[in-house]
Amino acid sequence: NPSWPPASQAQNLRDSLVTKAYDVDRPGKDLPKKDRDWILFTEETPTVPVYAGFTPAETRTALKRKMEPSYMGTFTGARRYVLHTFANTQSALMRKRVSRFMEGKPCP
Repeated sequence: NPSWPPASQAQNLRDSLVTKAYDVDRPGKDLPKKDRDWILFTEETPTVPVYAGFTPAETRTALKRKMEPSYMGTFTGARRYVLHTFANTQSALMRKRVSRFMEGKPCP
């Protein structure tokens, strides 16, 4: 999907959500509103253990066993990611990709 962040960033975000016990295999529209809103709009940027290549079940087991993670990943909500990328990227392609999720309106 061309709207996703670059592969490694998308995987980090997904793995971070798995660590935080979100169901990443469930369509966003089917998530509880509270969960969906946090994923999309949070300003929090939690750093969590990431177990690269692990399934959600394997990640839960690794967390319970306090296994050494592959690395510590930082989650960024969708709105924050889009705004940050638009403001800071040097890539016209990335700016075009994220601008699809933005809307300009005159102030009332």
